[in-house]
Amino acid sequence: MFQSLSNVNALFIENILISVLCGAVIFIVFYLTNRKVSVSNSFSYTLILLPPVACMLTMVINTNIALAIGMLGTLSIIRFRHSMKESKNIAFVFWAVTVGITCGLSYREYLYVWFAIVAVAALLVSFIFKNRYVGTLSIKTEGDIETIEDILYEYSIPYEIKYKNMDNISDILFELRYRKKNAKFISEVICEEMMEVDGVLSVRFIRM
Repeated sequence: MFQSLSNVNALFIENILISVLCGAVIFIVFYLTNRKVSVSNSFSYTLILLPPVACMLTMVINTNIALAIGMLGTLSIIRFRHSMKESKNIAFVFWAVTVGITCGLSYREYLYVWFAIVAVAALLVSFIFKNRYVGTLSIKTEGDIETIEDILYEYSIPYEIKYKNMDNISDILFELRYRKKNAKFISEVICEEMMEVDGVLSVRFIRM
């Protein structure tokens, strides 16, 4: 009995430790692929704590249907009101939960291979898009905005109009997608060319 208990305890500790380490690696990957200046502390704790929590729940309800149904009933009365603005964050949360479940089921062979593939894929995608930035172009004009759009089209700058107030003096907010090497070109050449357009009162480019 004691030998069996010690084996269970050893497996339990191993699963929890592996899930914690995986959670820490998930946070590191999220930090390296994050494009914002700062990382939310609460979300960092979430990524690290979700794998061991999911691992514990999986080990507890594994092979116990009655307990699993009771656990689902308990979780159903909890209302989660946190909304995520970025789909990338949702993907990392699902990654953390799946890691915890896989650890709880002791599928080590699948876990290591799958975890490494996902981590490498996340870093690779981040590396590919690391030189692509999003900036805002704020323009006040008394004229037509089609000429301004023609300039962006001429230089092949992808854009989207985020705000437009068409009065006597129109306020337009463009969201631009550009590569890092083109930031100086946009702020100097394109903005100066837009200032020369008839009716344009001000042009302001904000790098993100």
